[in-house]
Amino acid sequence: MYFLGRNFYSFESDQIVVTMTMHLFPHALHIINKLNTSATYRLLESFFDQQGKFYGKATFNLSKASVVDKVAKFTYNAIGSSNYAAVKAGFTDPKTDQATRISFKYGCVKGVYGTPFFFVNRFPLPDAGSPLDYKAWRNILDPLLDK
Repeated sequence: MYFLGRNFYSFESDQIVVTMTMHLFPHALHIINKLNTSATYRLLESFFDQQGKFYGKATFNLSKASVVDKVAKFTYNAIGSSNYAAVKAGFTDPKTDQATRISFKYGCVKGVYGTPFFFVNRFPLPDAGSPLDYKAWRNILDPLLDK
């Protein structure tokens, strides 16, 4: 999922429009975004909840094909999609591969070293790697919107 220059989500508040742009690294998120944009966040949350299944010892001795199959099955179970074959095929799609590589390189240029990593007005927020809840986002954004 790569949205350089495209709105992912906008909401209006007192004539002020706030736009969030997301650059996600995992290949599976690019694939599912291409198949069903409304399922991307559900899959993202599922991966964060179960990320231990996909790195380190969990995948160290597995072949690429085995990892792709594991991710495709996980995606199928996480979003209830009947697109198992399409998700699996997406790993060989040059467009989603390119989107993944561009997102990764863009993040590297911006100094991203972990996930999740947040920027507001192109400035990194402290505590990278910690998810933010609604209250935390309000504490960050409200002072900017009041000006």
